[in-house]
Parts: sequence; structure tokens; C-alpha cells
Amino acid sequence: MSWVFQESDPMGGAAGEAYANTLKSPGMRPEHVLAREAIQNSVDAAIDGAKVRVCFRHQLLSGAAKAAFVEAAGLSGIAGRSDHLELASPNCLSTLDKPRTPLSLLYVEDHNAEGLSGDPHDKGSNFYRLLLSLGDRSKARTARGTGGSYGFGKSVYSSSSAIQTIFAYTRFVDDEGEERTRLFGCGYYASHEHKGRNFSGRAWLGTKKHEDAAGRLVIDPFEGKQADKLAERLGFSLREAGDLGTTILIVDATPSLGDIVAGVEDWWWPRLIEHKLDVEVYDDKGALYVPRPKKNDQLRPFIEAFEVARGIATPKQGSQKLSPLNRLGETTLGTCGFVVAPVNGKRSMNPALESEAVL
Repeated sequence: MSWVFQESDPMGGAAGEAYANTLKSPGMRPEHVLAREAIQNSVDAAIDGAKVRVCFRHQLLSGAAKAAFVEAAGLSGIAGRSDHLELASPNCLSTLDKPRTPLSLLYVEDHNAEGLSGDPHDKGSNFYRLLLSLGDRSKARTARGTGGSYGFGKSVYSSSSAIQTIFAYTRFVDDEGEERTRLFGCGYYASHEHKGRNFSGRAWLGTKKHEDAAGRLVIDPFEGKQADKLAERLGFSLREAGDLGTTILIVDATPSLGDIVAGVEDWWWPRLIEHKLDVEVYDDKGALYVPRPKKNDQLRPFIEAFEVARGIATPKQGSQKLSPLNRLGETTLGTCGFVVAPVNGKRSMNPALESEAVL
């Protein structure tokens, strides 16, 4: 079992690093970007009427466990050409044979989501959109509007890996109504030359290598028992019957779990406080951290404004206000809640410091 690197197309095409670099410099902490984009992908793929649950699970491997993972993931095949891949330094490829140097893994799991369904090589399938395309905005063009378009946000997974390498393990319902599992590895590297041949920088770990009718290289994902067996070797939590969704494994991740929790609170507090989303963060010892936006002092004015706008709280005289929005013809546009934000622990009457929520 080994990685397959795509040879460069004579007509060009995006290099592998383009898939990973899109969100590397967004002007905020990488963990906040991961919290925002990964959960958005999961929410977009929610099963109708179900509340999505997302888990971030960190693991550190050393000794025999590390060696077993390195073999199962085929990392030596990537390390063999690492000098040409333009990866961040330091990274795990230089320490694969050092059992005492821990290997950091981050699993991002969603539950009650559709999973990576469809023909893996059909550009309209969830599998293709997440793992094989770049900048796909097809969800915006569909009437159904669910299942996830992924767009550029999916690059958050590979950009969170020092070696720009991920695995996806998923359980989904196929066109015949049967549940299936599949697993696929993806690497997104710089275009490079290796042994006299030119490569695009994209690489895959799958079950088959063959050519389609046009002579193009095709790699299929592992399916069924084969997928589950490899998933277990890679440390995934196996998905039993009914547990639909996707787990992304970010290899050589160096997350600050505190920053992930803060990022979840900052970007997802409305869903969290209305109990429309569950998020759990586990460290490498198994300790659980749950985002609690109502205990976040920076968010308190916004949450107060939100609750005023929703009618959950009665406006406090002098510092809070509820105002209906102007009607658009016969259409009521909703209400707006205002809260004067505190400065140095005191309420300021400066309108520029108001927090606002519109519903």
C-alpha cells in the first residue's frame, strides 16, 4: 500500500499546494480558522432535522504506536521525496524513525451529517467536492442547498497539517439506501520533479490505481471492511450502523486546544446557546473541554443583544434597546437588539461601542 503521486498535466492545472494554501494567511489564529471552516462544512452536510455534533480529538503517538501508524499511513513514501515538497519546518517526516518524538494527530469528527456520499469521481458528489476539487461552489447553485459545497473552506484541514496530509473516513447512505464506509488519503504538496519526472504535488492513498477511458489516472477509496480495517489502524473511532458522518484526520497537527475552544465560541455561539449544535474538544489524555460562550466575557454583550432581539430577555433601561426593523412592503424584516458594551468593567454610553444583533 503506497501513495500515488499525480504526474503533471501537459495542459497545466492547480498544484497540490494550492489546495492547502488558500486559508493559511487569513489574518486570524489557525485554530479559529479551523473551528470556523470545519464546523461550517459539517453544518452544511447536516441530515435534515438533525443536530450536528462535532468532536475535535487530539492524540500523541510515540514508541510502537507511532511506528504502527507510520506504516499504516505510508508516511515513509512521502518522506522519500520531502526535500522537494516545500513543507513547513519542523515537521514529522524528519523524525519518523525516532520513536521518542511524539507524532501529533487531530481527528475532526462530525455526527448526524450526510458523509462523503456519491460516486467518488463524479464532480457533483460530496466525496469529490471535499477531497478532489478546489473552489467548488455548487451548493450555491442547487435548489436543495444541503450536503455541503465545501468550496475553499475544505483547505483548512490540509493547511492545519505541517505535512499537508489528511485522511477522510466516512459512513454514508448510498443510492440504494444502504449504509457504506470508505476511507481515502490526500496529500497537497508543491509541484516538483522526482527521478526525472514532473509531478503536480497532489497525492492519494487508495485501493486501486487504474486509468479511465481517456487514459487518465484514477485512484479509488477503500470501501467497506477494508476501509474499516485501515481506519482502525489509523486510530479512527469506527463508525457503527447509523453513525453517519465524516472524520478528517489531520496528520502532524500542532493545535492549541484552548484556541480551538475559543474559536468555536467566537464563531458558533448563536447555534451553541440555542442548542442547535454540539461541540466537544478532547485532549490527548481524553479530558473533555466544552465551549461555553455564555461564560466568555468578550461575547457577553453580543449574547445579551441576541437575547433581546429574540425576545428571550427584556431590555434593561438605559443600556439595552429592542427596535423593529422597517417593513419591506408587506414583509416584516424582524427586530434588532442593542446593548451598550462595557469599557473597563463599566457600561459606556458611546454609540460606537454598541453591540448589535439583528433577527
